[in-house]
Amino acid sequence: MSGNAARRRPESAPSRHVFEARASNLFITMQTLLQDIRFGMRLLRQSPGVAALAIFTLAIGIGSNTAIFSVLNAVLIQPLPYPHADRIVIPWHHLPKSMDAGGDVQPWGGAAALHFEKYRRAFASFGAFQGEEFNLTGAGDPIRLDGIRASAGFFPALGVKPLLGRTYTEQEDRPGNEREVVLAYDLWQRQFGGDAAIVGRAIHLNGVPYAVVGVMPREFAFPRGPEMPDKFRFTPQPELWTPLALTPPKRGDPDELAIIGRLNPSITLAQAQAEMDSFERQLDEEFPTGRGWFGSRVEPLASQISGGARRPLSLLQAAVALVLPIACANVANLPLARSARRKKEVALRAARGAGRGRIVRQLLAENLPLASAGGFGGVLIAGFGIELVKRMGIHQLPRMEDLALNPAVLAFSIGTTIAASLLTALAPALGAARFDLHSALKESGRGSTGGPGGERFRTALLTGEIALTLVLLVTAGLFGRSFLALMKEDPGFNPSRVLAFELTLPGTRYSTQDGMVAVYRSALDRLSQLRGVEAAGIVNPLPMSGGEEWTVFGLIGRPTDPIHPPLTAYTIASPGYFSAIGTRILHGRAFRQSDTADSLPVTIISDAFAQHYFQGEDPLGKQVRLGTRYPAITIVGVAAGVKRFSMSEAPGAEMYVPYTQRPYPAMNTMQVVVRTSAAPEGMASSVRGAIHGLDAELPVAKLNTLDSLVSDAMARPRFSMALLQIFGLIAMALAAVGLYGVISCAVAQRTREIGIRMALGARPAQIVRMVLQQCGRVALLGAALGVAGALAVGRAVRSMLFETRPADPLTFVAVTAALFAVSAFACYLPARRAMRVDPLIALREE
Repeated sequence: MSGNAARRRPESAPSRHVFEARASNLFITMQTLLQDIRFGMRLLRQSPGVAALAIFTLAIGIGSNTAIFSVLNAVLIQPLPYPHADRIVIPWHHLPKSMDAGGDVQPWGGAAALHFEKYRRAFASFGAFQGEEFNLTGAGDPIRLDGIRASAGFFPALGVKPLLGRTYTEQEDRPGNEREVVLAYDLWQRQFGGDAAIVGRAIHLNGVPYAVVGVMPREFAFPRGPEMPDKFRFTPQPELWTPLALTPPKRGDPDELAIIGRLNPSITLAQAQAEMDSFERQLDEEFPTGRGWFGSRVEPLASQISGGARRPLSLLQAAVALVLPIACANVANLPLARSARRKKEVALRAARGAGRGRIVRQLLAENLPLASAGGFGGVLIAGFGIELVKRMGIHQLPRMEDLALNPAVLAFSIGTTIAASLLTALAPALGAARFDLHSALKESGRGSTGGPGGERFRTALLTGEIALTLVLLVTAGLFGRSFLALMKEDPGFNPSRVLAFELTLPGTRYSTQDGMVAVYRSALDRLSQLRGVEAAGIVNPLPMSGGEEWTVFGLIGRPTDPIHPPLTAYTIASPGYFSAIGTRILHGRAFRQSDTADSLPVTIISDAFAQHYFQGEDPLGKQVRLGTRYPAITIVGVAAGVKRFSMSEAPGAEMYVPYTQRPYPAMNTMQVVVRTSAAPEGMASSVRGAIHGLDAELPVAKLNTLDSLVSDAMARPRFSMALLQIFGLIAMALAAVGLYGVISCAVAQRTREIGIRMALGARPAQIVRMVLQQCGRVALLGAALGVAGALAVGRAVRSMLFETRPADPLTFVAVTAALFAVSAFACYLPARRAMRVDPLIALREE
């Protein structure tokens, strides 16, 4: 047995010599690789200018892609910070398609939310919520806090547990018991110094003591305003949560609820939608007067949060993705030309026994330092770009607080660097390896061009680079034209020199509308008496501030569909409001101080309302009714239409009612607008003093200029336009550098030919023309391909443009002309150098 085992031992295991041979081969391979890398670094030092340009070009391509990917990762890719977030959904309420309510998503009513509790089977947890403002008093100066009223099922639906304490229970989420509050982490830190003993203490909100039962983790802040539809008044960052204490609503109470639910593990999205459809049919049967009003769509939470930002971000990612191949084509052209000049060196290596694989490996290793330096520079540029993006759009895009140079983004940067390294090195390496040994040894190194195949490949790279650049520039130009068209739009008011802020009257101290009217009237009197104030008024809601009220109505003397009555935007305003905000009264009059609760109920309608419902008739004196509980309202004026959310929308039907005539629904929160004779920012302290002189516990919240609100409404299109233009200019600069580099290399390789031409009598102008013609052919072909690509892209983004045609001739002509001008300049420099070639020196170089 032992002898047989001994004889089999050499067959069953590698000998020591095999291991040593393998280790030796690995050592030699690594040593060779390091030698090739060191050789590549020496080559870079021989041409520091070219190396620096190539590194910077790669860094721009890698950095810009990494920066935009970081935004895409934060908004669209990174999972939500909730356990099993794929099971969290939001069932949105939809009105019938025949009813235009300014959008496809509407709030739920309290009756529907309470009713759904009886029928839900697909949902493991279910909660309703709405935005609300709170005045924090008793801890220094009064502070206005943006909060959420949410039912007890809200937190279980999200699956998030508090950092300290607990959330409120179903027992506490009942009328009369709803005096608990859960604090956001930032509020806990800022206002209470991160004191863990805050749990169990009482704080005063709207003049009522609330017991702090918990503090949420730092990363929890749901719902944020940018993640929700515009018509829901949610703050960008909620600071606290209190029980909703939902009761069967009284007739006329506002319906402003959103709903969130967590699906049972075995339930699909389609099954949840089927349950909502069944719920709709049940509501139709139980509330026949509202038949057809209860449509819904079950939306995954992740889709809802990223929905509004998905298209512009995808466009930006596609645009910046063009920059990387442009940069790689640029850098690849330089090694291609260099490999052509090194033709004899490669041939000599082959003659000494180097195989093609060895040659390719050497040239790839030589490019590794270049790509690595470009990748490192790209990370630095990405860090700068991320900070720039935060400054440009952090308040307008969802989840921008998660934007960071995190491991996922760094992994993308490394992957992009590897891809760039292969793209820039593989083509020239393979080209060099294809050199014919005998012809290469016989050719002149100086006059070599790399053969027609290499020349065609370099020309193809450059042509594609110009085409991609033109596509990107045209896209940026179209969005620039669209943005300029938006800037020229009339919003229906004059935002210049207007200061706006918000007042919230706590219901415990101001429980009647007459009491609220008295406070607002006193506030307007005080503000109007300030030096530098031209006009003051109150309104709810304020244009461009987010949120909108809608109401059904009927025209007296005309038939109304009881199932699908008409809808209009509904705004509460005061005398002086139209003067303060700068909205023109086109016909009739504005509100007067004499329009009180004891006088004739009046309204002012927008011109869109008048055109749609009166169609050429004079609307003055006509009457409108809001439901059956309210008296008929007489139309006394027609105001210019106002854009409420964005400059791209068309002003719709709207009616204004005076705050002095007990309007629906309530006036606990109103916005105040003050027109000043000078810069409104300088009036901030005077305005605060006037309000605190009226009531020291009333905080002046959301103090801002109306110009800033309009600017915020333009933030998303401005964000997309600015980034597209930045990337377009980068691409044009890279294309110019690429043309210059390639034409310079071509001129250098044709030095002997140029010398012969000049020795035979060619004039310098002819040499310049020859070089420019070569460049012009490349630019013309690239521009033709680019125009075709830009037309296709324009059709794809048609819906994102405002009053701009996808094939806008001015944009196409201007961009093409600019690209040709830059290309001509980039080619003129090497052409000028070519015409100065001394024929004798050129011929001696052979």
